[in-house]
Amino acid sequence: SQLKQNKGITLIALIITIIVLLILAGVTIAALSGPNGILSNADKAKEQTAESGAREKINIAVSGSYDTTGRFDSEKFKEEIQNMGGSIVAEDDSTITVEMDGYEAIIDKNGKIKETIIMKDYQTSDTKPYLPNSNFTQVPGTNLENGLVITDGTNYYTWIEVPISIYNNTTYNKGNVPQGANDYYTIETVLNNYTSTLVSKGETYEDVWYDRYGATYDGTNEYSQIIISPPDSSIFNPAKEYYGKIYTDENGENEATDYKNGTTYYVKITDNLNDVAGCGLTYEKYNNLKENMLSSIYKNGGFWIGQYEAGVNVQRMNSNDDLTIPIIKQNMYPYTYIRCSDAQIKISEIEVGNDCTCSLLFGIQWDLVLKHLEKHDVDSKELINDSSNWGNYSNVSFNVERGEYLIEGETKFVPVQDGGYLKPESSVLLTTGAADRNSKMNIYDLAGNVYEWTLEHDASFSGPCVVRGGLAYSPGSYFPASNRNSRSATTTYGSYGFRVALY
Repeated sequence: SQLKQNKGITLIALIITIIVLLILAGVTIAALSGPNGILSNADKAKEQTAESGAREKINIAVSGSYDTTGRFDSEKFKEEIQNMGGSIVAEDDSTITVEMDGYEAIIDKNGKIKETIIMKDYQTSDTKPYLPNSNFTQVPGTNLENGLVITDGTNYYTWIEVPISIYNNTTYNKGNVPQGANDYYTIETVLNNYTSTLVSKGETYEDVWYDRYGATYDGTNEYSQIIISPPDSSIFNPAKEYYGKIYTDENGENEATDYKNGTTYYVKITDNLNDVAGCGLTYEKYNNLKENMLSSIYKNGGFWIGQYEAGVNVQRMNSNDDLTIPIIKQNMYPYTYIRCSDAQIKISEIEVGNDCTCSLLFGIQWDLVLKHLEKHDVDSKELINDSSNWGNYSNVSFNVERGEYLIEGETKFVPVQDGGYLKPESSVLLTTGAADRNSKMNIYDLAGNVYEWTLEHDASFSGPCVVRGGLAYSPGSYFPASNRNSRSATTTYGSYGFRVALY
């Protein structure tokens, strides 16, 4: 009996031991493989170490590439990179892109190192998403298939893919391939061909600089047509005071002394290229910005836009409210009651580091967003004919999950209660990102809610500034996502906002 008792104790102990080991094994597996487990943290540490190593090698190559006069020798730098096992990915007149240990960096011709591109998991032959600076991180759960989003902890941006392969596609290049990132005209031509099926521009819409009265300049023509909007003497007289002289011909031979209905007017503008009251930029800055935008899209296969319409913490009640720096995140009040020029000026104050730029979207960028959505299975009819089923319009009812809403005729936004708010078939303005049904590819409210100012110019009589997208106070068939309308440079309404582009 003693033998049987000992055998029983031994069996029970064995079973307990096995159970304990299994429990410990489960804890160990979780500790090793969980999202914050040892293995995961080790992978992160390994990734950070690899990135630091790549940065260090690039730094060493830069440091060893200055001549005795202190001038950066780009040829010596490229040789140093290759000696370290790296490679030259691309080069243009102003920058060199290098690859080192799986990481890429852009170095300008003065030896300044731009932020290392660390989104290599999402880089393909057609698109190269990047982090603007080391403060940005990827938003978990987002990717190229559902809409890749990054944040600096305050603002959120979604990647717009513009395939690099389109430049060699004869359907879009028409036999004229861009000769590098500085061939701006050809790049823009290819992009316009690529998006042409989704837009109906007409001859009056173009991404060109303009001043407060719509005067433009192409670098050669001394005289430009201006826009008298509304067409009467109340605009003609201050325009005459601003320019000095107004003419009825494009050669400056026939001076106009007063307003006459139906007359086309021209002005000499070469002395007025520093006017920012139209698009918010001087002639030189507009063109530099446009060139940087086109070059960045060409090299990177895309660009970033605000995941949400630009917002503010405190509801704006009129155009006299203080202008603050825009915030691009959920549950903000739309940044309205602001002129196009002021929107551009405030966007430029968003801090993204020295290597990237924030601006209003150019017209071609808006068109590229539409093309990006079409490429990801958004029906073209929902973009150019009727965007009711994914935009905040007066003719649709849907559930609002969060944020606040403003009923037409009221003055204050109302918080959404638990369980949501069933928006009726009527005009209701929403805070940013308030309803998930209004999102495509992690871009909220591109259709509906508020008009969005762009840097596009319209040469029509109604105004030089252009708004895109929909409007909460109209049906989705009136103002679909592709919609464009011209407005005067002084327009400020509670239904006019904007969105940020980052490149």
